[in-house]
Amino acid sequence: MAPDQKPKVYRLQGIPSDLRNADEVSRYLSEHCPDLAGYNIQICSLAKALVSVAPLNWVATVMFHPQELCDDVANRSPRVDPIEAISKVKSGLVIDEHFLGVTPFNDVGLDDYAYDCIAVSGIGSHPFGSWQVHDGDKQFMWIRDIIPKLFPSARTMIYGYDTELSNTHSFQKIQDLAITFINHLHVVLRSSPARRSIVLIAHSLGGIVVKQALVMLAQGGHLAGHLLIQAISGALFFGVPNHGMVISHLLALTSGQPNHTMIEQIEENAPYLDRLESQFSRLLQEANYLRHKTFFWAYETQESVIPVVGH
Repeated sequence: MAPDQKPKVYRLQGIPSDLRNADEVSRYLSEHCPDLAGYNIQICSLAKALVSVAPLNWVATVMFHPQELCDDVANRSPRVDPIEAISKVKSGLVIDEHFLGVTPFNDVGLDDYAYDCIAVSGIGSHPFGSWQVHDGDKQFMWIRDIIPKLFPSARTMIYGYDTELSNTHSFQKIQDLAITFINHLHVVLRSSPARRSIVLIAHSLGGIVVKQALVMLAQGGHLAGHLLIQAISGALFFGVPNHGMVISHLLALTSGQPNHTMIEQIEENAPYLDRLESQFSRLLQEANYLRHKTFFWAYETQESVIPVVGH
């Protein structure tokens, strides 16, 4: 890590369940991963994994802050990348910085537990970093750090999926992204000790994926799908291009790549978006599954830049 580079936020999975708090996890990492000796380890969140191979384990968000080393120590022991340092140790720990899939941030006591809050990021964004202030303090992320304090009865998490615009091999359309999202929602629902409501927060393309998922669930004839959509109490949509967006720059960026077709789906006045909006609006008015749910829409009033990967 360069001296002027801000520490990244990583996701750490497979943490043994007998570690009871952030301090114990930090000590465990220091003891089992000697190459992390050049870092101060900060455990930012700790929660039960949604899916665990017995025994139960934890998932954490963690930062590694470089320690100040004297020249002699630095010359003898160059600092190792945290992913490399943890991956080389056979401890069952899995570390990444892509945050794909569902990442829970906190746990709620059974008596207080009321609902799950899941945030879905937008196009060309990072599942975790897109909810942070651009060029701001990387130790702060409002979905993780604010929502549990304002709503202590909520188990809070993010959902990550492949939205890279360049250098990608993904050929998924929005319908494919929605199917994968539905599968992860089933995992979230099964991980709850009792039936709880689900509240969705979606930005940009994430809102299109959520709408497509809701339409698929409402139109499907499977009991599991009906139970899932009944558990979803509503959603908050931020800057969702319901009627498309100007994408000439995105089409140029994805030219010749397999994700080019997906980008065409969100073009201004794209037939796909018109059909989806019609289906969603009809379900809101007619279908029992959506009619009694609450949806809020928030729109940008200034131009903004679409980030490309990175966090």
